[in-house]
This record gives sequence, C-alpha cells and structure tokens, in this order.
Amino acid sequence: MSIFHWLAIAFGLLIGLWLATLWFRRKERRRKASMLDAAGRGRALEGQAPAVLERAGYRVVQAQVDLRYGFTVDGQPHEATLRADFLVERDGRRFVVEVKSGDAAKPTRRETRRQLLEYCLHYDAHGVLLLDMVKGQLSAVAFPTASPTSRAQPAPMPPPSPTRAAPQRSLVLLAFLAGAGVASSLWWVMR
Repeated sequence: MSIFHWLAIAFGLLIGLWLATLWFRRKERRRKASMLDAAGRGRALEGQAPAVLERAGYRVVQAQVDLRYGFTVDGQPHEATLRADFLVERDGRRFVVEVKSGDAAKPTRRETRRQLLEYCLHYDAHGVLLLDMVKGQLSAVAFPTASPTSRAQPAPMPPPSPTRAAPQRSLVLLAFLAGAGVASSLWWVMR
C-alpha cells in the first residue's frame, strides 16, 4: 500500500469521526433546547398556581419554602435542602404544595413520588398537595407510616440496570464505517 492509500484512509476516518461529533452535538443542543422550553413553560404555569390554589379555598402563606435537614451516611453527617413550591392554609390546617405539569404531575412517577414523600417526612404540615397545572387538578397525597423496624434495616441493593451505551457504540461504528467508505472511495479515485 502506498502512502496515499494510508492518507486516504486516515482522511476518511477523520471525516467519519467529524460527522459523528457533529451528530452528537446537534442531538445535545436539541435536548438542551427542549429542556429550556419545558422549564420556561413550567415557570409560567407555576406563576398561575396561587390563583388556582385560592380558587380551591387555600390561602398562600409562603412561596418557595426552603427547609434544611440533616442525615447520616455510615455515621458521617450530611445536609440536604428541600424547596417546596408553596405553603398554604385552609381551615386552620397547613399543607405543602408541589406544582407540576405534564408527566411530572403524575404522583405515581418515581421522581415526583419521592419528592412528595420527602416533603411529607420533613415539613411540619398536615399534608402534601400536588397541583397539576395542565389539568388544573389538586390532589392530596398521603403515604403510610413506616414502622421503626422497617426503617432500621437497609433495603437490598437492586440489580444494576442495563447501560444505554449500546446505541452510541453503534453510531460510532457507523461513523467509522462511513469514514472507511470515504477513505476507500478516495483510494480508488487516487489510484
């Protein structure tokens, strides 16, 4: 093989890697733009939440209610901060309100359920409310109390979830093959 053949292969591989890089960057830009659009819609809907809560008979006491609490990991102290969207009152009872929209407004969704459970455990309130701004629906969410023995035992570790690297490996391989195709085409032209 001549030096031109090797240069054509290297050039083709570089083109393939460049194309793969462009594709990944474009995908990341679209993902970020989608997240920003969703965050903007969420802020706009959250701004309408006090009116919805007042129509439902609640008085908004405070918005963006921060609460710090401590916990330990293997005896080492740590701190966490919670931020509930609203603290409201009705009939002398106080409630923590989380405002969500879209899929996040489903209390059965793992992230939402865990967030509401954390509010239930740490805020001094009579209950936790989930406000779905898209549906205009206010739901009371309650959790059973865990027994002291169930809290003392650590939960078993779940099996590891499969990684999502396989599609990315396929795309890199595809870019490599595209580059190799360009390289071999250049080699045939340069012969």
